[in-house]
Amino acid sequence: MFFCSLGSPAFLLRGQNNPSITTQDILSTSTCSGQFLAVTYSASGSFAPGNQFRAELSNALGQFNNPVVIGSIPFNLGIIPAQVPLTTGLGLYRIRVVSTNPPVIGTPAQQPLLITNIPQATQIFLWPSDSACLGDSIRLSVAPVFSSVQWSNGLSGNPVYVHSTGTYAVKTKDLAGCEGRDTVQVTFHACPTVHLPHIPSDSGGWLFPNPARQQVQVQPPSASAGRLELRAASGAWVLRQAGGPEAFTLHLAHLPPGVYTALWYPASGAPPLHTRLILASAPPGP
Repeated sequence: MFFCSLGSPAFLLRGQNNPSITTQDILSTSTCSGQFLAVTYSASGSFAPGNQFRAELSNALGQFNNPVVIGSIPFNLGIIPAQVPLTTGLGLYRIRVVSTNPPVIGTPAQQPLLITNIPQATQIFLWPSDSACLGDSIRLSVAPVFSSVQWSNGLSGNPVYVHSTGTYAVKTKDLAGCEGRDTVQVTFHACPTVHLPHIPSDSGGWLFPNPARQQVQVQPPSASAGRLELRAASGAWVLRQAGGPEAFTLHLAHLPPGVYTALWYPASGAPPLHTRLILASAPPGP
């Protein structure tokens, strides 16, 4: 009896040192794949150096047959920043926290995580490319399916124009409230001066309005057929279009604002003309 009474408290003490983890309910205001979560938990007992606390996501039926790690931390902080993978399909998921040293499987959160919406893919499109000459612009845009578009340079809207080298990020929100992100790197560099051929200038009355937005009307000089060429400040051509002898419309919405040189090459072989075309920013939307 005395031996057993001494051993029993020791056994109970060892039992109290066995580590355990309890995952707390997830507070989420979104039902979108790709969402960011703060997974909270409580852990008791001793964990060895080098241990990792990991947040795991179940399958769409709430089963942990092949769990996905969605976040981890090397210290027992009681909270793990996590993100639901964008590839997560619709379903009713559960989340649990586990440790690696010693390996402990925590009890899952009682409240399931409902995923009902798949976010629209967010991708930044660049025009004309990811590099340009100093003094020119690069247009950044995303698909026109989002209710909110915020850029890292403080601008909002779609598209936006940038003029300096750097990394630009965008955060979008679609009509279902799902968020998406993307990042691009753009570079502006000094370009060699391109000398245009010596072409007589004129008043430019064959382009109107000037300054222009979105589009410009071209009235070919001398009512002749020919080819119009538009060049950027660097001298590189950005647009060519044949037309005439009747007036025609030149669509410019894909070009960034700036000063361009318009050249008209008559089909007859007569000397070409050139004038300056100012493309202003499009007015803000409603």
